[in-house]
Amino acid sequence: MKRNAFLSKSETRSLDGSIPPLATIFLSDMKNRSCIFCEMDSARVIAREGSCYAVYDGFPVSEGHILIIPERHIASFRELTEDEWLSVHKLAKKLSARLLEQDKTIDGFNLGINDGKAAGQTIFHAHVHLIPRRKNDVENPRGGVRHVIPCKGCYPANTEPER
Repeated sequence: MKRNAFLSKSETRSLDGSIPPLATIFLSDMKNRSCIFCEMDSARVIAREGSCYAVYDGFPVSEGHILIIPERHIASFRELTEDEWLSVHKLAKKLSARLLEQDKTIDGFNLGINDGKAAGQTIFHAHVHLIPRRKNDVENPRGGVRHVIPCKGCYPANTEPER
């Protein structure tokens, strides 16, 4: 898979990847200089939408695992503005469609957020995981994200959820 396949000239801030001077002044107030997401190398950015950008995960759980990250330094998804949520949503739709187009082995996706230390968050800058899934990538995928709590993901196939 070509790593820069998602970039288009309209999605970059400028052709050379630099941030316009006025934006630099504005963004400097919203960044935490010790945060790896605030100091992301622009060469790693594969797509942008509004106030969010996307990169391939440095420790992917599957090929094509992408992180969608707001530029504004906030720890929790609960602090995202409506515009930031919309940007996350647009990137997730656009990138999942492109991944499906490029990789015919993808059969589905998990979209996830680790919010807080108890939920497994290790970088305290809000971000969303877009994880491509493939048939037989795990023995039994039934229950999906429910498996974050051991023994809670499995339930009988013929069981209807309570309504």
